[in-house]
Parts: sequence; structure tokens; C-alpha cells
Amino acid sequence: MMKKNAIKLRITLVYTLAMTLFAVFIFIMILLFGRASRIDTSKKSLEMAAEKFSHAIEYDDEDGVTIDDDLEYISHGIYLSVYDEAFYLIEGKTPPGVILPGDFLQEIREQDNWLIYDSQTRIDGYGWVYIRAVSSVEVYHEEFQQLIDIALIALPGAIILSALLGYLVISLQFRPISNMIETADQIEKSGDLSGRINEEKASGELLLLAKSFNTMFAKLERSFENEKRFTSDASHELRTPAAVITAEAEYALENPAAANDSLHIILKESNKLSQLISALLLLARADAGRQKLHLEKVDLSGLFHIVADELLPRAEEKNIRIERHIEEDLVLEADETLMMRFLMNLLDNAVKYGKENGLVQCALYRENDTICGYVKDDGDGIAEEALEKIFERFYRSDQARHTDGHGLGLPIAAWIAEIHGGSIHAENDKGAVFRFRFPTK
Repeated sequence: MMKKNAIKLRITLVYTLAMTLFAVFIFIMILLFGRASRIDTSKKSLEMAAEKFSHAIEYDDEDGVTIDDDLEYISHGIYLSVYDEAFYLIEGKTPPGVILPGDFLQEIREQDNWLIYDSQTRIDGYGWVYIRAVSSVEVYHEEFQQLIDIALIALPGAIILSALLGYLVISLQFRPISNMIETADQIEKSGDLSGRINEEKASGELLLLAKSFNTMFAKLERSFENEKRFTSDASHELRTPAAVITAEAEYALENPAAANDSLHIILKESNKLSQLISALLLLARADAGRQKLHLEKVDLSGLFHIVADELLPRAEEKNIRIERHIEEDLVLEADETLMMRFLMNLLDNAVKYGKENGLVQCALYRENDTICGYVKDDGDGIAEEALEKIFERFYRSDQARHTDGHGLGLPIAAWIAEIHGGSIHAENDKGAVFRFRFPTK
């Protein structure tokens, strides 16, 4: 919780700092552009006042240079004055304390706290005169200083308000994350992996994050349940042959005459136990990612024939005929040992669950860049509800419980297909059919 609050505070601090810098930047821009705008307005006012003043100047021989009596020399903060060609003041006012240069330039310039505009005009009968318009910029400095004073008072309050609002908004946005943390803590403390994050209160990226967490929790729950079931089933499967071996050994010791029969049973159960342990070790290595593939060019057609030939004696015990539809010279880059186990598991399964005096069909053929095949028996098939579970470890359908086996053959076959980039699925067609595909590229 402390880490979460620390993150919220850091985000709020960064947000507040960014808002402060932005506000200061905007304020400085307002001051700069505002001052420039006011000075530009003043310059235009000076030009207009000087032009108006020039129209009010007249000359006659009796009175000399005269100026309209209605004209004010000081108006709206602008001082107006007119000079002759020798730069002597004819009429007008100049602001006190302003040192005026001896030359007149046809421009507006800023001197100390004054704006000065000089213009030249010709008076008929008299000659050239120079008009000067002057206004103070001190008032603008005072206005801007007032703005700065207001900003210094208002800005801290605005920053504090922005920080509080930012923290509130961030807290609201973090609420789904808080729910995720609380849910994860509850799952950790209770050990109940069925808990899920409420997705209704999340949106956008947080909704995607919640979905990802829920997907992860679901996978963990399935993995945990599979592990528990696997451990339980493995213990049960190991206990059964071990118990039979112990019982037969004790019986043989008590009845020496029947020791030979007991030894046969012990040998049979030992073989079953050895096969089960071998299968468990293979799956354990597969789960840990330690099962290495020894890839080589494998004649899958020839391998299928070898496996079928090896299972002929068991098939003949049930008078089952193995019918082959195997296209020759189909080569796959694969682990030969694992591929033999794959085919053996499928054919052994078909012989085991096929009917007596029945038929087992196996096929192998090419479809473009894929080697396809199937193994089909004429048994009772697979219950519909079992089709999706048939490749789960230790799963055995009701009809399979009456036959020998430990429920690992098909899961191993599915794993072998997967690590070779292939696939396998089960279906019913007057018996069980297992179809598989392996890409050649």
C-alpha cells in the first residue's frame, strides 16, 4: 500500500510541477505579449496624435505660426510640441525631466520610461516644422507590476488547488489498481485461486490489465488443480501395483507351492509399475522443459509398419486384424524415439479398446506440406463428454476403467504431437478415431 501511495504522490508531484511550469510560462507570455501590445497601441496613438497636430498648424504673415485653439497640448497622457527648423520650441508641452535629443528622427523610439515620436511636416509660407509626441510607459510598468503581485498571490493557491485536484483524479484512476492489489492480496492470503478481479470498474488499458490478470489467475488455478489431480492420481496408480506386489510376495512366502504363480504376477505388476514410472518421468521432464528433441530424418512410413508389426501378437490375442493404408516414403524431421512412442500409444490404445474379432485401421498420407494420419478402432467409441478430456493426464472414461492402463498414453501422444508442431484430436466414427497432422516445413 505504501508503494502504491508513493507512486500516486510521485505522479501528483510531476503533474503539479508540469502545471506550475505551464502556468508560469503562460503568465510570462501574457506579460510579454501584453506589454508589447500596449506599447504598440501607444505608438499608434502617438502617430495619430502627431498627425492630428500637424493639421492644426497654420501660418500667416501677421501672426506667424498659429495652432488651433481647440487643440490640447496634453491629451490622454500624450505631450505634443512643435519645433522650427533650428529645433527651437514654437508651441507645445514637453514632460518634465525628459531630456530630448537635438536631432529629430522620423521614427518612434523608447527612451528611459518614455515613448517619443518625431515627424516632419511642411507649412505653406513658412517651411519645415518638427512635431514631437511623447507619452509615458511608466503606467504600463505599474499595471504589469500589479499583475505580477496578483500572480504571486494567486499562483500558490492555484498550484495547491491543482495538486489536490490532480491527486483526487489520480486516486480515482488508481482505484481499479487498488482493487487489483486487494484481490491479489486476498488470493495470496487465502490460497484460493478462484478469486477474480472485478472488470466492471475498469476501462481502457486498466481493463486489459484486469483481463490479463484474470486470465493468468485462471491458468494458475487450472495448473494447480491439474497438479493436485496429477499428484493424487499418480499416487493412486503407483499404490495399486505396489500393493499387489507386496501382497503376492507375502502370499508366496506363506505358500511356497504357489510361489511361481506369485512371481509371474509380481513380474507383470513390476512391468506396469516400470511403464508408469517411465511415463511420469517423461511428463515431468516435459513440464520442466528438460526433454530434448534429437531431430533427424525419420521414415515415418517405415516406422508405422514397425509399430504395427510389433503389436500384431497382441492384436492376434483378440483376433483383431490391423489394416494398413500407409503411403510409402513419407519422411519427417522428428525425434525417432518419441515418434515411435506416439504411434505405439495410438495403436496400442486401438487394440486395447477394439472389439474381439474386430478391425483396427491405420493410415498415413501426405496433404501438401503436411503428413496426416489416423488410427481407428471398431470399439464402443468415446463418450461425447469425454472427447475434450481424453488427452488429460490420468483421465479414463467409464468404459476404459475395465481395461489395463494408467491414462497417460494419450496425454503423452498429444505432447509429442505438440512439440513437433503437430496436432491430434479424437472423434467418433463407428468407433474411436484419432487423427493427427505433422507439418513437414
